Amino acid sequence: MLTNIQCLRAVAALMVVWLHAKELTPGMNEYFRSGFGAAGVDLFFVISGLIMMVSTANKEITPWEFFVRRIQRIAPLYWLAMTLLVLVALVAPQLQRSTTLGWSHVVASYFFIPMDSPSFPGHMWPVLVPGWTLNYEMAFYAIFAISLFFGHAWRIPFVALVIAASVAIGQWLNLQGVLGFYTNEVMLTFVLGALVGRLVVSPRFTPSAYKGTLFLLMAVVSWFALEALAIPSRFLNAGVPAALVVVGCSYLPVFRSRATRYLALLGDASYSIYLTHIFTLAALRIVVKIVEIPSISVTHCWLLMGCSLLACSIVGYLSYRFIEQPISRKFKR
Repeated sequence: MLTNIQCLRAVAALMVVWLHAKELTPGMNEYFRSGFGAAGVDLFFVISGLIMMVSTANKEITPWEFFVRRIQRIAPLYWLAMTLLVLVALVAPQLQRSTTLGWSHVVASYFFIPMDSPSFPGHMWPVLVPGWTLNYEMAFYAIFAISLFFGHAWRIPFVALVIAASVAIGQWLNLQGVLGFYTNEVMLTFVLGALVGRLVVSPRFTPSAYKGTLFLLMAVVSWFALEALAIPSRFLNAGVPAALVVVGCSYLPVFRSRATRYLALLGDASYSIYLTHIFTLAALRIVVKIVEIPSISVTHCWLLMGCSLLACSIVGYLSYRFIEQPISRKFKR
């Protein structure tokens, strides 16, 4: 099951790369109009909820130990990437398309505190833009850490109640700023992941190709049905289908193949791919400008997209292999 989830993490990371690679050169968006790549973030959130449940099931771990381990897992690579981006913005600002530094914003970004971005007005994004999802992750980790004070049976009810009540209050009062950020309905996606995790750790859970296929079909149908209904809710439009995909992949037996092995490796490196892909795409954008493609065509677009996915995968895996893994091993020792 975990092998399938790792493969799904790779897919989620590449979906995010796909979303941002469409901005590689003017005109690419005309050929790749679908915004499905944004759902990669929702997949990550569901998987995060699942992994938190699975990794703490039947284990004695204090809330402090849990939260420290998550900081050790998430923060070092993020801080390194943040520092690199800040240095580039200071030393070679011409290489940045839109990074504007405000030092209070920089400090808030390092501490996972959402704050209005001077580079992107109206968005509470950190200096390293993909880090906005980590602000949600940290909020979920804090709530889940508190749930560890209770017995295993009470973890999901506690997490679900806190998050659902917060979102309901936020929507009712139309909260803005930091409070509005943390009460966004996207937080409910973590609850779906935790529910999937409860299913997976159940003694009665057994892999089933039939059930896995059925849930994946349900995910596809719900995706198109909700898109057709045009309901203005990211939780319904992306979170629910993402949860169905994760359930389906959890049920599916592991298919042993070379492709599965490579995809699982990219799944291991998915966090590095997610954080480093903006640097890789920035480098590719410079190359594209130097080459000066006379007119963008569908062939050019698919070639550029393929190069983007391949380059981001390679850079991300190298980051995982030579930066993220050594840091992780150091903390474990």
